[in-house]
Amino acid sequence: MDLKSELNKQPFQPIQVVLSSGDRHPIRHPEFAIFTDYNSVYVFDSDKSPQEEPHPDTRGPVILSISQIVAVEPLSQTAA
Repeated sequence: MDLKSELNKQPFQPIQVVLSSGDRHPIRHPEFAIFTDYNSVYVFDSDKSPQEEPHPDTRGPVILSISQIVAVEPLSQTAA
């Protein structure tokens, strides 16, 4: 899956990006990902419930290097 094409699909289905480190970052709305001119993408995860303990890397926008993205998966695959 290609991140840009998944973000442009109609209707949009929530996805997650998987990094080479194994970290996963959900994208629940296409406007929660912003591409930069520097081969990176800002990812926002604003759907966390107040009870969830925030991961240190997801307290605000996370800047991901596009070269570190190894997979783009439907979010429903791992959400349980």
